[in-house]
Amino acid sequence: MAKSGAIWGDVWIDVNFVPFPEEGWNDMAVAFMAELLEATYSLQRSKNDNRRVHFFDGPFWVDLNMESAGKVSVTTGGGHQNLSSTIEPDQMMLDLKTSAKKIVGVCNQHGWADQGDVRRLASLCGLAG
Repeated sequence: MAKSGAIWGDVWIDVNFVPFPEEGWNDMAVAFMAELLEATYSLQRSKNDNRRVHFFDGPFWVDLNMESAGKVSVTTGGGHQNLSSTIEPDQMMLDLKTSAKKIVGVCNQHGWADQGDVRRLASLCGLAG
């Protein structure tokens, strides 16, 4: 945890088994996961929308678009390699919640459960009471 309260750690997404921005990317992991989960929830509710989630470090982003076929299109940008794939919304949510719960667990082990982004992420992945 930085003096500012931000929690830094390794965070990236895999698009067709290719890591983006790169495997081991160090960023504000808790805040990024919370933003990605919120965008995915919003996308599922609207069923016809798109969302962009920026990594906090570097010029990288992830675009999420709900396609007419009911799948989520995931496209990366800002890097030298832009990736694209589609995924079922339920599978995407399951994958994100699984990763988010691991991050919350590690934060709790470090005694950071009361930090704002950790509480937000815990709530989004169903761990908050």
